[in-house]
Amino acid sequence: MATTKKPTIGVTVGDPKGIGPEIVAKLLEDEQVRACCELRIFGDEEVVAAAGKGAAAGWKPTSLSDADAGRWSAQWVANAVKAALAGEIAAIVTGPINKHRWQLARIHFPGHTEYLAHLVGQTPTSIGPLFVTSSWKVALVTGHLPIKNVHRVLTRERIVGVATLAHETLRQMFDIPRPRLACLGLNPHAGEQGLIGLEEQEILIPAMAVLHDRGIAIDGPFSADTFFSAAPVFDGVLAMYHDQGLLPLKTAAFRETVQLTMGLPFIRTSVDHGTAEDIAWQGRADHTNLVNAIELAVQLVQRERS
Repeated sequence: MATTKKPTIGVTVGDPKGIGPEIVAKLLEDEQVRACCELRIFGDEEVVAAAGKGAAAGWKPTSLSDADAGRWSAQWVANAVKAALAGEIAAIVTGPINKHRWQLARIHFPGHTEYLAHLVGQTPTSIGPLFVTSSWKVALVTGHLPIKNVHRVLTRERIVGVATLAHETLRQMFDIPRPRLACLGLNPHAGEQGLIGLEEQEILIPAMAVLHDRGIAIDGPFSADTFFSAAPVFDGVLAMYHDQGLLPLKTAAFRETVQLTMGLPFIRTSVDHGTAEDIAWQGRADHTNLVNAIELAVQLVQRERS
């Protein structure tokens, strides 16, 4: 009987001063992961080996400046993208970065998403994050922005663009023929028909009308404070800003939540946590979320191949 070749998944180590090297070291020893895929690590082998020993011997994180740590982590992402575009790996899974160190290294991007768009020659608005758990798939209309700036970029066009991207991702990557989307309101109680803000009336509802005209099923706007307390009946959810979408997911399923980047020419998933430098290099980091990101990437690759 013919056997299916295991996909090769590229894993970036993330910031070398954080928990990235340690969780990658644990990943390499995980039999469950080794059974489902081949791993190609984008990072420094000495760093990963030392982190696996809790810095008991060899390389120490204090030997690297913050700027160099940022530069290394960004370069490892760039190397992985190059390999993905060349067809050398089937997907990329990224470890956590320190955004401040990227700025020190003159990597002037707010995070992975914008940097990935730059590396593949796309605009940042042509790709976007989808946060995946066993129950929910949540797309963010706006991302890493100060809350005071959200209303400035929340336009009909942006909502239509993100909803269309989520619709196509659910169809193509998750085999949902006719995805049903939910749109969360921006304001408390979805604006109370204009009593608590006009964005729902002036932006969200007109955007949903455009989506309906394009054959995309979307309901709402729903009051965000109660939406996630009910059992999911939608295939995907549009959250208007970062914490609106992520707070309920991380509260209910922190280790489970995985980020998928929509719109890239390759599959990219990521851990949904930071560098946790308060516990880094102490042998205490949990690599469960990284395993979940690997498993989602493998599932998407296998679905793509079939």
